[in-house]
Amino acid sequence: MRYLKFGILALAVLMSSWVKAQSAEQNAEVAECVEPGMMLLPEGSKASSDEMLAAQVAVNRYISDTKNFLSCLLAHEKTIGDALTYEQKKSSITRYNLAVARMERLVESYNKQLRTYQQSHNEAG
Repeated sequence: MRYLKFGILALAVLMSSWVKAQSAEQNAEVAECVEPGMMLLPEGSKASSDEMLAAQVAVNRYISDTKNFLSCLLAHEKTIGDALTYEQKKSSITRYNLAVARMERLVESYNKQLRTYQQSHNEAG
């Protein structure tokens, strides 16, 4: 009986190690989903047309990179499937929602600076 308890304990330790290794591997895959870094926008009232155009290109690139990040998160969840833990799902949802919120704020900020740019150039012209 003592050997049976030891065997069960050893099996539990091995399973725990395997689950931790799987979790670490799955977390490493999520780490491969790289969220783009935030960017600074030019101040619309002082920016040149070249600066505003460069900002537009950068914002579009940011949107594209964020969409790729979101797709990566969703693909990762699908790959894990039913093995996805509550904590992993919660983390993924949080990362997803934060990325969407950052993207929306950047677009709103860019549009505000663009309106300011247009107003300041209409007044000057």
